[in-house]
Amino acid sequence: MNREIPFGRLAHANLWQVTDGNPISPDGYFNEYRDLYDPMGGGLEGSDYNPWFKYMLGWIAESQVKTITSTGVYRVYNFDSAEAKGVLALKVVKDAEKDYWISCRRNIDTSTGIYENPTIESGAYVIWGYHDGLCRDAFQFGCTDLLDMNTPGTSVDDAALAVGQRFYDAEAGVAFTALKNGGELPSAYMDVYVEIGASPTPSSSRTLNLSTRASVQTGDDVMIGGFIVDGAAEKKLLIRAIGPSLQQADLVGFLTDPVLELHEGAQVLATNDDWRFGGQEAEIVESGIAPTDNRESAIIVTLNPGSYTTIVRGKEGSSGLGLVEVFDLDQEPASTLANISTRARVQIGDGAVIGGFILGGSTAPSEVVVRGVGPLVACRIQAS
Repeated sequence: MNREIPFGRLAHANLWQVTDGNPISPDGYFNEYRDLYDPMGGGLEGSDYNPWFKYMLGWIAESQVKTITSTGVYRVYNFDSAEAKGVLALKVVKDAEKDYWISCRRNIDTSTGIYENPTIESGAYVIWGYHDGLCRDAFQFGCTDLLDMNTPGTSVDDAALAVGQRFYDAEAGVAFTALKNGGELPSAYMDVYVEIGASPTPSSSRTLNLSTRASVQTGDDVMIGGFIVDGAAEKKLLIRAIGPSLQQADLVGFLTDPVLELHEGAQVLATNDDWRFGGQEAEIVESGIAPTDNRESAIIVTLNPGSYTTIVRGKEGSSGLGLVEVFDLDQEPASTLANISTRARVQIGDGAVIGGFILGGSTAPSEVVVRGVGPLVACRIQAS
């Protein structure tokens, strides 16, 4: 790092060492200098300080740390890059002394072969960050303990919370699940499902995210996505229309400036062109899943149970690959996202229609129905 650290102020990056298989065992102890992914833990040359250290040193802004107070899906971007931006750490209260810090550590130099299984590059990096003034050495700040989420008490090579893995803290009443990772450096990310007031085993899986990628054309060939809010209560959602960010997946011909509309029947509920304009910028940033390009669109809305339609089109008649996404922000148990249906022109190669969904909140399997409809759509268009 090309920055000066106050002499004697930064503590060591330690490991919470356990012997009973519980990564947060109350019988554990801090094993000094054993977070081998961090320079203050004897990490590899080129490794970077954890987000708690960076925050304490003022290298990560307050706005880049998301304190989680409600159940939902949150996106966190890799913090260990000079170009890192967006939310770089999720903070979840553990107790009066420390918090969980959940982050995405991706810029790891494994060329030396020290790590036989560097799963830290695909999972969620989880540490305890102790509150200032509560360090074991009163002259230092920024005490941290790495939590080994997979083989507690043995190797830290697989310390990361793996995709699909759920961690539950009964004492704190919180749980988090690593859902998926994506993007490329410097914009790699991890989606994490955080439960506040969690139970040991959630009763059933829930739909956390619905998405479709397709070729957005003009006229009848704009991308039309429908979804249903099912249940007895209203639901808070974030809806995004993505275009330029698709280049991070090495896609070409993306929609350069997507415009998003939300409809209920014939009524237009909301529109957006460029998410920073429209009066919701602060709330979208606070959600932790703001688009990474200012030309992309996003809407936060609270909807009653019913059927809704999104339309994604290119500004000024432009066309290209686009992505529409619906995120459940509140995980209200009395209502769920029940369906996504997308109508778009199906092409070959990158122009194929690709639908995605994320289930979370339980490790139990869920039964879903996936349909691909063509002739029926043609009949309906002709009839209209």
